[in-house]
Amino acid sequence: MKTIFEPHLLKVKQEQDQLFVWDIIRKKWIQLNAEEEVRQLLLHFLIQHCAVPKGLIAIEKQIKVGSLNKRFDIIIYDQSQQPWMLIECKAPSVGLNQQTWFQLLDYNQTIQAKYGLISNGIETQLATFDSKIGSFNLLNTFPKWDNA
Repeated sequence: MKTIFEPHLLKVKQEQDQLFVWDIIRKKWIQLNAEEEVRQLLLHFLIQHCAVPKGLIAIEKQIKVGSLNKRFDIIIYDQSQQPWMLIECKAPSVGLNQQTWFQLLDYNQTIQAKYGLISNGIETQLATFDSKIGSFNLLNTFPKWDNA
C-alpha cells in the first residue's frame, strides 16, 4: 500500500541533546526516535489523506494479551466506538515480516479490530483480520474510513 508521508508536517523541537515531536493526538511533546517518527508521520497520513477523525484514534494504550500486559501503537475506532484498525509501527531499520503480523494478530485477539496495518515508514502493509481462525489477508488499498 502506498502511503504519503509528509515530514514537513511534523513539529520538532530540541531541548539540550534531545529531539521532541508534537503528538497531534496526545497533544504533548514526545521524545523523537525512529519508531516515533514513523508513528507521527502515519498519524498525519491517516488524518490528512484517509479522513480519520482525531477523536477516534488512540495511541499506546495498555491491553492484556493472555496474562501479559502489552501496549499497542495505534488503534482507530469506528463511529460506534468499536475497534476498526489496529496499527503497529516499526523503525525504518526493522523489516516487516510474518513475525510483525503475528504480533498484531496476538494483540487483535483482545482488541478484535477489522483491519490491521504495519509500517516502518518505508513499507506499509494493510490487511483484514479473520478473528475466528487467527489469520489475515493483505489488501492493496486503504479502506474508506467512513464505511466503518
